[in-house]
Amino acid sequence: EEVKKDRQLCELGLRRLTMDRAMLWQYVAEDAVTCENRRAVTLPEIETLPNGQQVFRSVIRIPSPHIRGSMLVFTKINPADPSTSMLVHVRPGWEEMRAYFSGVDSGRSKRAEVF
Repeated sequence: EEVKKDRQLCELGLRRLTMDRAMLWQYVAEDAVTCENRRAVTLPEIETLPNGQQVFRSVIRIPSPHIRGSMLVFTKINPADPSTSMLVHVRPGWEEMRAYFSGVDSGRSKRAEVF
């Protein structure tokens, strides 16, 4: 019984990885992702580099199909190079924690440098 449960969990994990990989390849090829019959396209976000230069980064943020309350974020490390595309699983509660530390939630000064 325990072995059967472990096998089911492994199969579920493999299905999730397969789905993530397919969405990442779709992002690389099309700068768009289809998840749960909804198509999401990239939106440009401005990022300030350590040298002060600002660049536009293509980003897709969608609710995770795997974990309620979490997000999937697709972006490129180097915006000009599709081979640097990556998928990040953002855990539930991260946005609230980010707002708290950056001071956005209460209008107070920053508590920490948040990226």
